[in-house]
Amino acid sequence: RRRERTEAMQLALALLTAVTAAAATADGPSFAEQSHTRSKHMDLPELENSDILEEPTDLRPALWKEETVVAAAAHAHVELTVSIAGGKPFEHRWKRAFGSGHASLTLRKDWRAQLLQASSELGLQAVRCHGLFDDDMGPVVTLNADGTDSYNFSLIDSTWDFLLSAGVRPLVELSFMPAFLANCSWHGHCPELPPNCTGYGCTICGGRGVGPVVNPHAPARCVGLEFHYQGIKQPPYKDDYTRWHELVYALVVHAVSRYGLAKVQTWDFEVWNELWGMSFPHEYMALYEASATAVKRVHPSLRVGGPATAGLALLAEFESEARSRSVPVDFVSTHSYPSDACPKGDAWDPACFARRVGAARQRVRAERFYLTEYNVGCCLGYSQHDTSAAVAFVFRAVAELNDILDVYSYWTFSDVFEEGGLPQLEFRNIYGSMTIGGVPKPVWRAFQLLHEHAGDTRLDVVMGQETFVANRVHRHHEQAALSSSSVGDRVPASDQPSSASVHRRESTSPPLKQQLSAFATANAGEGLRGARVFVGFWGNPDASVPRAVNRVLHLTLLHAEEQPPLVATVYLIDQAHGSAVHQWELQGRPARPSAEQYKELLAASRPTVLQVECTATNKSALSLVFELQQDSAAVISFEKMLWTTV
Repeated sequence: RRRERTEAMQLALALLTAVTAAAATADGPSFAEQSHTRSKHMDLPELENSDILEEPTDLRPALWKEETVVAAAAHAHVELTVSIAGGKPFEHRWKRAFGSGHASLTLRKDWRAQLLQASSELGLQAVRCHGLFDDDMGPVVTLNADGTDSYNFSLIDSTWDFLLSAGVRPLVELSFMPAFLANCSWHGHCPELPPNCTGYGCTICGGRGVGPVVNPHAPARCVGLEFHYQGIKQPPYKDDYTRWHELVYALVVHAVSRYGLAKVQTWDFEVWNELWGMSFPHEYMALYEASATAVKRVHPSLRVGGPATAGLALLAEFESEARSRSVPVDFVSTHSYPSDACPKGDAWDPACFARRVGAARQRVRAERFYLTEYNVGCCLGYSQHDTSAAVAFVFRAVAELNDILDVYSYWTFSDVFEEGGLPQLEFRNIYGSMTIGGVPKPVWRAFQLLHEHAGDTRLDVVMGQETFVANRVHRHHEQAALSSSSVGDRVPASDQPSSASVHRRESTSPPLKQQLSAFATANAGEGLRGARVFVGFWGNPDASVPRAVNRVLHLTLLHAEEQPPLVATVYLIDQAHGSAVHQWELQGRPARPSAEQYKELLAASRPTVLQVECTATNKSALSLVFELQQDSAAVISFEKMLWTTV
């Protein structure tokens, strides 16, 4: 019975495409021409002499000569089975930290407002930022009259006081070098960016910065500075790591004195960022040793780690160097982005990111392994930052990485972000999950859905191989009455499409790339009504590659006590739903939207809520069918199931 309904649903999909996209006459435009008017991303299958379609590999319009054929619908079907019984504990490790630019941004009113919102809506538990020791944070270090170092932690106190009042911990990145320790004069932030200048190239100061000048009597001006905020990325002057050690020690002593040892024991101290300005192993390991021994000098229970490298680099080498120096390492940290070293173009593989992170974990001996930066891609301007693709990526990352990482910190929670200067447009593909004006991007909604719906138990999920199915639909059925099975319509399982001549064959050789990902959770003791299924369909970021065919998901829930007819709730985000950037483009891309436009953007940012009917496959199993397009994600909820009338 279930197979009959599945085939009927596939038939409906095929007929819907035929009705909406077919040419009116046999001597009209070629199938290839029809397909371009229908969708420039449609993958067209190769026809053999029989009525069989294999997985699409090439465009051969000359083979489409049978006058009765008016359209072909192609989808990839995948079986997903979730067992409601059993499962294992599920920790929400993606909440443990989020990234956020550089430290002085934490003093801004808009940053703090967004942080409070992230804590409430996303469950954000800690924040990591660069530049705690930068000279715009005090300056932190100046000189006494006798030439000894003087410390000023007043702005750091302001930041930490605020975070802790919001129930948020700092993930303390110990960076960068204060001007007095570098023995150079720091001239402040870059001047106003040149008109129409975007990206990192605009962050190189051509003249004097925007004051105040710190250490003005130094023999030279600081050089090799980082980003718009001009972080000093170099070792201490004359390799005097003792001064750095004392700075770190004083900071940690101050934290314990102000907040108590028990509180600071929950923090992590991470040494530097991505080896900026440091050679490895000589300079970085000297800096790490000075930092780690300073932290442990305050109390041996405090956690310290590194090397916070880019691209999963030098992790085993770092641990080996630390062992040879007898230096403590409580956690190993690194960064990774799917765009770092994974194949691109047609060779793009959505599993590459997690596979590389997993392989790195295997090389690390430390008990704790942190990914203190990740995102759908690097860097400023990356095409998927503001789009629904990031939602599908995040769902996939949680599905694949949550069990192997102790912390994975999304970079970043906000576009109040200054690596390339503060954003001049509301949407500019900055790293953040929320725009500078406070509009949630799709990825913000992803983390919000995770926070609101993920349970405390991870359920067993079995996903079958994605199987391509193509249908040939004949013209004399083009007026058949149809019910769409796309997510967005409620499709009663009892609805049967009109009879039609549809020839179908499934092909699994060669297999499609597994672009669909899924995991499921529940709350202990709640049964089906506590279950949630998270599904993502992450697509190739290369715009020159044709879009993937839609995926039709056949979801079965085993050991479900409730019996149909039931309707599940689906929270959907795709290019047109839950995507404020789409609405912003319709508004004409205003640099700073009006108050009315902001209201429209906020409304557009919310996921669409749909209903999909469930059917019974036996006395203890339910099933439902719905369709996802590329770069979309959905959460299927059974908490508030609606009972339909028979």
